[in-house]
Amino acid sequence: MKFFLVFVFTSILATAGTVISLAAASEMQGVLPKTIDFKLPEPKKRIDPRYPTEYARGGLEGWVQLTFSINEKGKVADIKIVDSTGYKLFEREAVKALKKWRYTPAHLDGQPISYTKNAVRLDFSLGDGTDTISDDLRNSYSQFYDKTEANDISSAQSIIDNINKTKTANLTEHVLKQKLKADHYALINDQASRYIALDDAFHSLKWTGLADPFVSNYITSLINAAAITGKFVEAREVYKEVFTDQDIEPNESVVTIMRYIEQEMKSPEPFLTESIINNHESTHFSLHRRKFSVNKTEGSVDELELRCDEQFASITTFDDTIYTIPDDWGSCVLRFLGEQNSRVSVMQYAN
Repeated sequence: MKFFLVFVFTSILATAGTVISLAAASEMQGVLPKTIDFKLPEPKKRIDPRYPTEYARGGLEGWVQLTFSINEKGKVADIKIVDSTGYKLFEREAVKALKKWRYTPAHLDGQPISYTKNAVRLDFSLGDGTDTISDDLRNSYSQFYDKTEANDISSAQSIIDNINKTKTANLTEHVLKQKLKADHYALINDQASRYIALDDAFHSLKWTGLADPFVSNYITSLINAAAITGKFVEAREVYKEVFTDQDIEPNESVVTIMRYIEQEMKSPEPFLTESIINNHESTHFSLHRRKFSVNKTEGSVDELELRCDEQFASITTFDDTIYTIPDDWGSCVLRFLGEQNSRVSVMQYAN
């Protein structure tokens, strides 16, 4: 039985109006001085999560993604589950293991400080790459594409509704389910949900027996969805992990998409990022620029957490204010909390 730890430091972001500094907006957390000597936390002790016996016997696989802080004593705090395959025992064991992790704390000018921008994904995989696929999922997969080819969108929607009611038994089934959902969202032009579905299963691909052309199509679709929704940082991270780090030549479609992303990131024009809150009532993405505003919210969005290398801030009022992040806060991740399926869009501005 194998356990795999995959570290995920996540991705993006939003209108026009009064410009204020987040240093002023978050005095309660204090404003850190300009960095002279900053050191990241270093792991001292990591405990693998226990694989629930009943899940192992049943051949169940899954993963849990969490965010957390490391306090001045090097202990883990503020653990939050931000996404998972939905199995409660995997979630419970992931949290229990993470609570036992210990670090050398981050230091600023020689003094230990709290470090808030941490995320980890814990995969529970039996690791043999020979996952079986249920007959029900195989049939749903085939029927869905038959219906879409016949332009029977209503029947395709019914198939997706049924799939959403069932849990996947292993990571291969999870990847296939998410690809089906993503292709459905593409049909109805819901690109934010399409990206979430594809990103959800991206890190599971490596533990499956799936091969090209499926994998190539999956990666191209993910990068394409990231580009459409303004998740440029995420697209870069996927490209690096899949192509650069493994010295693999990307296909022509990926090259074209990445060329577009690089042009947009260098442009002085603002760009919009859209996302949707998932079933753990949050969505998060990395900022590329130091100025942003919340352009629009739909549904119930309660809070925005700004988690930076050296600071944390909370915003609960969403208007047309443009926030400026101090340079010495380091790189930052935005995390929105609210009801499932609520939507957010964030505009990022050139400095």
